[in-house]
Amino acid sequence: MDIDVRDEDVHEMKPLDSNKSWQLFLKTINHGNKLTGDHKFPMNLEHMGKQMLRKCGGLPLAIKEVGKQLAEKKVSGGSEWEQLLESVDFGSTLKLLEPFYQKLDPQLESCFLYMSLFKESTTLRAGRLREIWHAAGVVSRSNYEPYINGLIDESFIEVGDKGTEYHMNPLLHMLSILKAEEKLGFEILRKNGNNRPSESPRHHRVIICSRDKFNYSTDQDKHLVSLFFHGGGYIDTSSSYWKSFELLKILDLEDFGLKILPESIDKLMELRYLGSRNNYIKELP
Repeated sequence: MDIDVRDEDVHEMKPLDSNKSWQLFLKTINHGNKLTGDHKFPMNLEHMGKQMLRKCGGLPLAIKEVGKQLAEKKVSGGSEWEQLLESVDFGSTLKLLEPFYQKLDPQLESCFLYMSLFKESTTLRAGRLREIWHAAGVVSRSNYEPYINGLIDESFIEVGDKGTEYHMNPLLHMLSILKAEEKLGFEILRKNGNNRPSESPRHHRVIICSRDKFNYSTDQDKHLVSLFFHGGGYIDTSSSYWKSFELLKILDLEDFGLKILPESIDKLMELRYLGSRNNYIKELP
């Protein structure tokens, strides 16, 4: 079945729905690369292929790049399709998205970079974006809507079912992380991960942890402006832990499963935003 995606539309950022995404993938990987016979993509792996395509978020440019990459590997290496789907490298696709990022104006770029702090595929509420951008000094509370609309117009975020909720393309989220590491002093630390202390000051941090007891502190804490916890369960409640975050303005603990908010957060004298939604906290200290 043919699809109504023209070659000249491939570099558009407007995402395709799942149906058209799959059709474009098949057209690219089979017909576009002239794969024949046993080399063609097997339809019994459609579910696995669609799972992989979710990372593309419907972007035609990304879908075609992945399709070409897989076809080239199949022709040159003869690997099984299952192995190829599991080993897709989105690095080259992120490079193709660079021009879209480069054309953002400085203030819209700053708004985009702060998207790196959120979980992948999370629902972004307008109020949460407003308060975090405001606390970070990016935009004012009364003038945030033009920047949300700007990200929508550039197809960096999509409007959800509710008019005040938004979603971000998975690949663009990966791009925001890459650029925030370069420009914002951003880092992601993981429980039981190989977390190497950075030589340069880090200003923004995401900590990903499980339900187990987790405490992570470095000598870079004093430089942090924002700190997000992803995962759930436990955070250090000692006064000495929070005292080290001298400049912290943004602390986000949404969906973390906390029952008690530590009283020791009163050490955060510069705090401007505290995200505590969707926890089990009955009262604030």
